[in-house]
Amino acid sequence: MPEDAEYDNMDPSELRVALDEQQRLLAEMEEQLTFLLHSTGHHIGGVYRKKRVAEVDRQRALVAMLLAKLGLPPTWNRCKRK
Repeated sequence: MPEDAEYDNMDPSELRVALDEQQRLLAEMEEQLTFLLHSTGHHIGGVYRKKRVAEVDRQRALVAMLLAKLGLPPTWNRCKRK
């Protein structure tokens, strides 16, 4: 993942800030995806849906990588989700 190099030189406090930001972004992306796929009466094309799901999966992988760099459990999340 190209983002790995960006985070390699960060100290733990910088990684925590980046993790908080990325977790908030992931929560927003998941909420938007859920709304898009489950709450609309419109037809959503398969290619568009797959692209959005892939974006969320990449964001999840980034968050997992940051958690691993900080030695935190995969379930650790400071973001408040509704």
